[in-house]
Amino acid sequence: MCTSLRLEWRNKEDEVLRSGIGQRLRSGKLPRAPASSAVRSRAGNGGICDACAEPIANGQIHYEAVFCSADEPTADRVIVLHLACYELWCQESTS
Repeated sequence: MCTSLRLEWRNKEDEVLRSGIGQRLRSGKLPRAPASSAVRSRAGNGGICDACAEPIANGQIHYEAVFCSADEPTADRVIVLHLACYELWCQESTS
């Protein structure tokens, strides 16, 4: 019972996050995957997630996706995401 309630809650939370990511993709606030250069992961440091606008706490996984600009090859854009946000961003940006 507890497991199914937890999964139901998680699915609803994912849908809210997925919707927010979709809005940010459409508005251009988030680029579409895949990252053209690199994706790095490391321990969180309190930075703000570009997908959900929540802090990435110490002990959480912090993903950085680096994009090269076609217009300005020397100007890279880096987005920072929680692990769950990174996974949903990958799904939403390629669908």
